[in-house]
Amino acid sequence: LTLVMAPGEIVTYELEYVLSEDQLLGNYKIAATADPDNLLKEVRENNNKIESDDLKLSDIKLLLPPENFIFEENGLFLFQWDSLAYGEFKIQVGVDEQFKDAGAYFDLPQGDRWIADKELVPLSGELPGMAMGLMESFERNQLHWRVVGRQASGRQAISEVRSFSIKPAKPEG
Repeated sequence: LTLVMAPGEIVTYELEYVLSEDQLLGNYKIAATADPDNLLKEVRENNNKIESDDLKLSDIKLLLPPENFIFEENGLFLFQWDSLAYGEFKIQVGVDEQFKDAGAYFDLPQGDRWIADKELVPLSGELPGMAMGLMESFERNQLHWRVVGRQASGRQAISEVRSFSIKPAKPEG
């Protein structure tokens, strides 16, 4: 709470909030109001509110690659994320942004395997081979990825979805 401010002065607050287990994850905005009870006589009364852009609350934060990143087909593929709530992970890559069609995405690592790391570098040729096969089958040129987290209790969560693409290697010769 700030009781006195000079004209043009800026006051910054840092807020720290730990999500409880029953917290609803999703999209939120933070709003702040100066002089909510209209106690101060001001030249302009219509500039006392500010609202943030949408904030997405999630148990899994995606780090790399950024949205719409372009990988080189023969380059390094690196996926990184962070999570305090989950200890085992896998990433899903597909052509369906909603991940509703199980035939339009695949898991890494494949099968029932999960990893404890918060990054994944697919085996050489693994990701581009499967991804480019999906893009060809579904006639798409963009891929989507997300992370699935799992706790020891079996509880799972899914991150937001990001998009990326793969630039095909030029044929040699």
